[in-house]
Amino acid sequence: MWGNFLKRKHREDDELAIIEAVYKGERGSSNRQRIHTSILTGHEYVREILEGHELRCKRDFRMEKYVFHNLVKCFRERQLLRDERLVSVKEQVAIFLYTLSANASNRTLQGRFQHSGQTISTYFNKVLQSIMSLSGQLIQLPPVNVPLKVSSNPKFMPYFKVCILYLVVLTYNL
Repeated sequence: MWGNFLKRKHREDDELAIIEAVYKGERGSSNRQRIHTSILTGHEYVREILEGHELRCKRDFRMEKYVFHNLVKCFRERQLLRDERLVSVKEQVAIFLYTLSANASNRTLQGRFQHSGQTISTYFNKVLQSIMSLSGQLIQLPPVNVPLKVSSNPKFMPYFKVCILYLVVLTYNL
């Protein structure tokens, strides 16, 4: 009998402790700590990459420095992206490219660039929309050069034609 009473009392005490912790968390918001405390801000990280070794830029952004600069220049000239109060065009493009090159999550990007998840998401989507608006002008299909051995062989060509057609449809539906 006393065992059940003590178990129930212990459970009620645990529930009360949880409620107190939640209540104190709401009241004591002054005890919050910043998550993004790295000395290297997003702007400084991008500057370090672009002023550093060429291989580091290729590793982190999957492109050469001059290509990165030309892409940023293109976005600015066509007024697709502009420097914002907190995030420059270079940093916006860096967020986008780092996401793709490292298959990085929003949380990883928050730590790398020292911005909130909302900021990361906003600028990733802005760059994505800008790239999609340029896709017809900048992205071109490679010429389809089918080797003679494949094109002349009925064993291969019917299947290869379907692949080519499928790629063309996918590309133009973007």
